Amino acid sequence: MTELKDRVLVESYESTHPEEENTFRKEINERWIELSLFGPPAISAATGVLVRDHARLVVDGMAAARERESVLLGLPEDCTPEALQEAEEAAGRAVDWVQATARMLAAAIDDFAHSASEALNDDGTRMRRQPRIGFFRRRRLYRQHLAEIRSRPAPDRSPDSR
Repeated sequence: MTELKDRVLVESYESTHPEEENTFRKEINERWIELSLFGPPAISAATGVLVRDHARLVVDGMAAARERESVLLGLPEDCTPEALQEAEEAAGRAVDWVQATARMLAAAIDDFAHSASEALNDDGTRMRRQPRIGFFRRRRLYRQHLAEIRSRPAPDRSPDSR
């Protein structure tokens, strides 16, 4: 996925060819299968799906941009300036869309890496640590409550006050 992102997010985008797109599609599917089989379910279900879907969108956009460029290059020499401008704008919009989608892919990859790192660093003691923190917090709050009660003036319990 990172290679795909790096391929697209460059100053001067170069058009792809169908074999390159098919290679990227194959890699996306293979990596998704590996993640589904070997990765933690929470990671593959959450951020992994976003990475896969964004990567697929980038490859589909690359194919669409290639087709727009083909239309532009296939225009006859005697075409109208309007037709040429329209084809140029369509090709430009297609490349812009590919790059915007690749930026979303980059963000999804970052989220995935963060989530995967947390999952790999989880040694199973997180649940045991939480109650301890809660215990100390409750104990501190209890002490604060006792201090407030002790600082209040004592009620008058003399027989005359009844």
